[in-house]
Amino acid sequence: MTQLTEFQYNSLRDAANGELNTYMLVKPNAALDPVEQFELWTRNNKETEQLCEMGLLDDVSISFAPTIEAHAHMAGRLFRVFKITEIGKAMFDEANTCSSVN
Repeated sequence: MTQLTEFQYNSLRDAANGELNTYMLVKPNAALDPVEQFELWTRNNKETEQLCEMGLLDDVSISFAPTIEAHAHMAGRLFRVFKITEIGKAMFDEANTCSSVN
């Protein structure tokens, strides 16, 4: 059975509790980021990809292109947007609990 990391659990929880059921994730940039920050963001992106592979999140960045472009212009960073799926939301229904955090 696959266990969620703390980052994955928190990301899903934040998306489930968010108004739009989405969250943004910064794309790492080796030319801009200090090594530790680059490694952290790279790991976070990989763990988010795993959530997509498990069917718990969908990458909806294309649907949010104008918002991403506005944020990228203001922050000088590229972002990705993920939306929690019905399966992912079900994990955070009041009747359900998730105790498999690694």
